[in-house]
Amino acid sequence: MMNKDFARKAVIDDILWESICHLRGIYTSMRDVDYTPDVCKRLQLIPIETFLMHGEQSMKR
Repeated sequence: MMNKDFARKAVIDDILWESICHLRGIYTSMRDVDYTPDVCKRLQLIPIETFLMHGEQSMKR
């Protein structure tokens, strides 16, 4: 999902981010997911290729 335009915009738009978090927290909440607005500042977006590469390396061990 983070490769979608709306997700990239939400990371830099505090109002949009807070709206998404609020709705997710109410309607599609998952246990152990941090829905506080300040989590946005701690996010590190990782390109899917990097994610997959690390996953493959991890599985080889």
